[in-house]
Amino acid sequence: MRRRPEDEGTVERRRADLGVKMFEASSVSGKSNTKAFGLAHIAPLGFAIILDGRLGRKKSDVPERKASPAWQELGVSTSTDPDVVSDLMSTAFDKAHTIVRTASPDSLLSATALKIVGPDSGRVAVIESIGRTRAYLLRGDNLELLTPDDGVLILPRYETEVINAMDAIQSPGDLDAFAGIKYGHLMGSYFWNQRHKITRALGSASNSSSMCLRVPVQAGDRLLLADPGVQNLSRDEIRRVLMSDRENPADEIVYRTQVAMADTSRVRSDLRDIKAIVIDMDPRVLEYTLQQGDRLPLAYTGFPIGIELPGENKLEIGFSEDLGFKPTESEGLMLILDREEFNSSNGQEGYAWLEENNEIVDKNLNISWVGGEITLTSYAVTKPVKVTYTSLK
Repeated sequence: MRRRPEDEGTVERRRADLGVKMFEASSVSGKSNTKAFGLAHIAPLGFAIILDGRLGRKKSDVPERKASPAWQELGVSTSTDPDVVSDLMSTAFDKAHTIVRTASPDSLLSATALKIVGPDSGRVAVIESIGRTRAYLLRGDNLELLTPDDGVLILPRYETEVINAMDAIQSPGDLDAFAGIKYGHLMGSYFWNQRHKITRALGSASNSSSMCLRVPVQAGDRLLLADPGVQNLSRDEIRRVLMSDRENPADEIVYRTQVAMADTSRVRSDLRDIKAIVIDMDPRVLEYTLQQGDRLPLAYTGFPIGIELPGENKLEIGFSEDLGFKPTESEGLMLILDREEFNSSNGQEGYAWLEENNEIVDKNLNISWVGGEITLTSYAVTKPVKVTYTSLK
């Protein structure tokens, strides 16, 4: 059987984790492992934010510190509705803009916030961004810049081309080549010389409108929130760090950025603080409760499906190797009816095979495997059937 993308059912679930791990790192004035203002994450709630302030006339008014409370309600939200989270996100950015304008006059604040929400249809990263902070998505070996760059003003028809070219610079030779390319009536050297500018930001009197987007995410994805300092790494350098197996990939991003900034010929951002948050998407566990007559279709994801029947009898469904046994010649799914009996009989009893386009009927449950989809139909009258399912979405 070929394993295909999931197609979760509509039965109301009891519980679901988000399957999210987060790592953060920062440096202040070149000192590694130093906590900087303007980065925070709450992994169990899927929330992360990067802020980067540009001070106004009053150097004591740090906009990152002043505006941080604006995102509190968003950060602690447990809603699984992307619409609700998008509204909370926009409200938070509006509040932050007002705070910066009032409490830190003449300051500008770049911000990129992320919230993972987990409806049954699949997890979604709700992201809002303004200014020069960024969000990236690594899927497989492809690194994508998700957010627009509100740095130097570029005509829309050249924006992607110019940003990609600037993000590819790794050496003085790369910079010389970029500087000599003409984009419309402007040379690459113009965009490089204007690279520290901010065209949109919170606190700006002229343009404070942020952009909100929704990105479907899945197990194996890795996201990065980064402040402008990280732009001193080329996109390929960022990709290679994110693809590595470092214990704390955010710490490696900060370290590599510090190394890159030592080469003053290629410095794209002269900010002294460097901040990064890496978000890893793992498989997530969903728990469902099936009442009498409920029907739950599930696509097999390579993780066993656990079923607790009335009377505390527990079943397991999966391919033999996924259940912890040696591969077999059978192409069917293995149904462990009683693991203790299976173990004590050396695999001779306590199990059944479920071949494709067939079904197994119990007084409490019907289990069918048709068209690549496992469907559970509950007949239980006295107590509900409990299902534990590992989702990749």
